[in-house]
Amino acid sequence: MEEFSPELLALPQRLALSYARATERGAWLALFAFDCRLAQFVSKMNEPLLAQMRLAWWRDALRKPLSERPQGDPVLAALGREFEGDETALIALVDGWEALLADPPLARHAAIEFALGRTAPVIALAGPDSSPATIDSMYRVTRRWSLVDLGLGCTDARDRELCFDLARKEGLDAIRLPRSMRPLQVLDTLAMRSLGKRLRSLLGDRGAALLAMRVGMFGR
Repeated sequence: MEEFSPELLALPQRLALSYARATERGAWLALFAFDCRLAQFVSKMNEPLLAQMRLAWWRDALRKPLSERPQGDPVLAALGREFEGDETALIALVDGWEALLADPPLARHAAIEFALGRTAPVIALAGPDSSPATIDSMYRVTRRWSLVDLGLGCTDARDRELCFDLARKEGLDAIRLPRSMRPLQVLDTLAMRSLGKRLRSLLGDRGAALLAMRVGMFGR
């Protein structure tokens, strides 16, 4: 039974989650909830020390065996159920968000580290039997979604264009992913559309929701 609601997720992730298969939904929900929790910490840029302390708490908690982790946090519990053995990938996500705490303007290496951090747990979801070509596609898709998503959240136009430029360098071609990666496929498609149309969010117009529905159902 889920101990936290998908309603707590950002709208694009919530929409993407709705197209996950039942057997994989718990893992995607745990990952998206964790990502949103970290985003909330980093968004409090006027308190970077407090954000770093909270990120450090998560890093330390994930390094402990399951039996020794703090009790009472539903997201931490869900990560324990869904990502046992893949804690290194989750810690990479923490490190990626922490890279954004540096003083502005946004540095190129910080944006890249953030995108790589988001990639690590997504690759963990692919499992050990995925082909090198599939893994490479997942790397590209996750990086460019992450960079567009980051850029859309930037208030400074230069930071925004830095992220968008890095996303373009990942290529603008449509990339098909396995069915298990359907939530990621939805997010990437919305990111590429937002980038091409210069929208201000992943769901920046009515057509975005219709596109998400089509991709969620058919994969393209």
